[in-house]
Amino acid sequence: MITSIHSGRLSACRRPILIFSFLAGLASATAEAPDKASLLAPFRAGGNDGLSNLVLIPGMESAITLGKRGFRADLSTEITDNNFKEVSGTDGIDISGETYESHLRLAYGVLSYLDLSVDFSFTAYSEDVLAVTNGQSFFTNVEADREVTDPVLEAKFQFWGGEREGTGLAIRAAVKTPVGDTKDVHSTGAFDYSGGLLWTLDLDWGIWHANLNYTTVGEHEIFRQEANVDLQDVVSVGLSYMFEIKPDVLAVGAQAFGYLNPFRDVQGSLEGLEGTPVSALVGLRWYPRRRFSFELGLGPGITSDAADFTAFVGLAYQL
Repeated sequence: MITSIHSGRLSACRRPILIFSFLAGLASATAEAPDKASLLAPFRAGGNDGLSNLVLIPGMESAITLGKRGFRADLSTEITDNNFKEVSGTDGIDISGETYESHLRLAYGVLSYLDLSVDFSFTAYSEDVLAVTNGQSFFTNVEADREVTDPVLEAKFQFWGGEREGTGLAIRAAVKTPVGDTKDVHSTGAFDYSGGLLWTLDLDWGIWHANLNYTTVGEHEIFRQEANVDLQDVVSVGLSYMFEIKPDVLAVGAQAFGYLNPFRDVQGSLEGLEGTPVSALVGLRWYPRRRFSFELGLGPGITSDAADFTAFVGLAYQL
């Protein structure tokens, strides 16, 4: 009996304390981005048209670093709807259906002006990928399966900042490591290296981002020697504009992204991939809690060598 009465009194005393603590917790976990640069960063979607996902084509990136000991984890999925089909006699290419590419990206601010990151990805094809010449496949294996693809290691160095905290210039370097299976169309089997210049301009009415990247494509192992496929280096360009709908909580934006096709000098069946893919998308980013964000968007291909459309969804946590 004594224990029962004692417990009741304790619970009665604790109830207002727990309610107060809960309300205080809600107040401290308000819907607010950690900083303006995080809310108005560009979307990283794009560059997966056709077979281009085999090559390192860096996504859009802000020039602003996380700051010393800053940490960010992104989990995202990009859906690309491809419709490349061209058949003539015993030669042909058929890259149809959706490609699903999921990413887990971890970034850490080693210094106030230097971020290091690693991007792990997983790719799944809804249809088989077909590319044949004289009745024989270009690939060592025609089966397109679900599998881990090549991780990307990246460093971003912000060497200049403007009067506004959200304005800056940075360079980045990235390397794609050949971990994925070449037999299942998930890796070229080669290292790719990329260097880029990032520019971010913070204005009263939004933030502009511009990226310019150059990727050196390694000697591939995915295509049969008889196919005579020689992948070319890639130049990619992106432009993004982001602005706040609700300060520190909700932002929307639009961006355009294009690149020189790594298959642009290939003859025969893959000539259908020789053009320059350019795509556009619109999206939103929402911070329901201070350190958690949610984003989604979609957009069409602009040129004939781009995917019909791209859609993406993502979650992020930032310290």
